[in-house]
Formats: sequence, structure tokens, C-alpha cells
Amino acid sequence: MVDGTNPYGMSSIKDFLYVELSAVIKMIEPLIPRLAAAIIILFSVYMFLKITLPILQKAAYPHYKAEDWKAIRMMYTYLVWFIGLIIISTGVFGSLPSLGISLSLIGAGVTFALQQVILSFAGWFLITIKRPYKIGDRIYIKGKDIIGDVEDIALLFTVLREVNVNDTVTGKNIIIPNSTVFVEPIINYTYDVPYIWLTVPMDITYESDIALAEKIVFSVAKEVAGEEMKRAASLIKLMTPESVHIEFAREEPVIRFGFSASSVTLRVRVMCRPKQVTAIRSEIYRRLFTEFNKPENKEKIEIAYPHMELVFHDEVMREGMKRFMRGDKPE
Repeated sequence: MVDGTNPYGMSSIKDFLYVELSAVIKMIEPLIPRLAAAIIILFSVYMFLKITLPILQKAAYPHYKAEDWKAIRMMYTYLVWFIGLIIISTGVFGSLPSLGISLSLIGAGVTFALQQVILSFAGWFLITIKRPYKIGDRIYIKGKDIIGDVEDIALLFTVLREVNVNDTVTGKNIIIPNSTVFVEPIINYTYDVPYIWLTVPMDITYESDIALAEKIVFSVAKEVAGEEMKRAASLIKLMTPESVHIEFAREEPVIRFGFSASSVTLRVRVMCRPKQVTAIRSEIYRRLFTEFNKPENKEKIEIAYPHMELVFHDEVMREGMKRFMRGDKPE
């Protein structure tokens, strides 16, 4: 038989549970307003994101591509939730005066620990807004001596397809942090329009028919790159100030002359897309070699190459050497 005085009886268990539950309620009771405030803040953050994300997307649409918006939405969402959690942890469950101090300390710590990440993100933001380069551009990072075609611009880094000094794509990818835009000079070959000047030099001897060589070089370059230059000229006139049209909006190849110790250098300049450079240069050289070696041109134009030529003057040669050069029989 179990009576009410038995410490192990039913009444004692009920009393025990009641006491414990009362203690828990008294412990939680002061936190209920704070928990309610935390829930309200979380709901407010959720609604804030629901309202502001479409507005931000509409405002950003003229300046960003679809893939850029995904990254912006992600960063914006994380930032808003982070601020909401900071407010809950310091403003609701901590003292209100400590909110500003906590935010400052946390911000300083995060900035120090993630300074490179933050700088790269800031670089991505600058690249997205100001467009110092975009996908498809050929850029040269002067301090790193890197040339490459921009293949991808991610949140923290840019991927380049490496190009060597001969404008040949190596097939290797170079990954650079976006913070590079703040610390290194960057030369963009295709900033305005997706075309660059390609110079193809050709050395011929001083004894060659220079006028004929110029005519052939111009004709070959026009056949190879003429149509591309017309398209480039139209685009340059459309997208650049009129002041640069005289120099850059050329529909035909440009010939430049130069002199060296043993040859005349004809430099033909054409406009082409960066990825066409190697193919166009090779085709121009191939056709020039064929033209210069045609029977009607072979005796008139000679490609210069390193060689040595001995010149004997009768005034300084001895008689024995003169007879040898003439092929006279020895006496």
C-alpha cells in the first residue's frame, strides 16, 4: 500500500515534478520576452530580404549579368543574416551598449583574418562595376609579366588563358586574385573593342626592289585581314570617340618602314581579334614567302638573313691573290 507520505509514492512524484517544472518556468520566464524578440527579428530579417532582393535585382540589372546577380544575391543574403544574428546575440541576449563595441570588435577581427578575401571581393565588385576587363579581353599584368585572355571572373579570382610572348595560347590557365586590380597595373588590349593591332615584320635586303616588296606585302595583308579590318573599323567608329578614328579606324593594312644594319624592315599592321593573331601572322608569312619566290619576283626581292660577304679591292690585294681569284694557273 502506498500512502501520501511515502517519498516514493505517486503524490510525492507529482509534487517533485511540479517543483521542478516551476523552477524551469521561473528560469525561462525572464527569457521569454527575449526569445520572442529574437523570433520577431528573424522574421523581420526574412521579410526584409523578401522585399529588398527584388528591388536590388531591378536596380542592379543594367549593370550585371545573370551569373553576377547570383553572387551578389548570395553575398547580400549572408550579410543581412549575419547582421541579424549579431543584433540578436548582442542586442537581445546581451546588453544594448555592448552592441556597437561587439560589432566593432567582430568587424576588426574579421577584417584582419580575411583581409585578402575581402580585398578580392572588393576587386570583384570593382571589376563588375567599372569593367577594367571582361570575359574575352586580352590583358597584360605588368608587375607579374603575365599575358592572358580572360576566361572567367569569379567572386574571388579571375581565370586567364595564358598567352606567351609570341601571342600563342599555351593551353594553361592562370588564376589571379581579384585584388590584383588594386596593386598591379593592368593593360587591357581590347578595352573598347575586341580588336588589337598586329604587326608583322619582314626584312629584305637593300638591293631588293623596295616598291615591289611594299606592293606585295600590302596586297597579301589585305587579302588575309582586309575583311576583318573593315568590321573592326565599323565597330571602332561606333564605339569610340571621333578623335581616335583617324589612327585606329583603318579599313586597310598600314605599312611602316625601318632600317637596320643589313636590311630594310617592312612592318605591316593589321587589326584582328586576339585569338586570331597566331593564325593571321602565320598566313601572312606563308603567302609572302610564296610571292617572293615566284619566278618574276625571285630576282627582284631577297629576304634578308644573317650572312657574311667578303669584298676584295684590287688596290689592296697582292698579285698572287689576284691571280688566284681570277683562276690563273700557277707559274
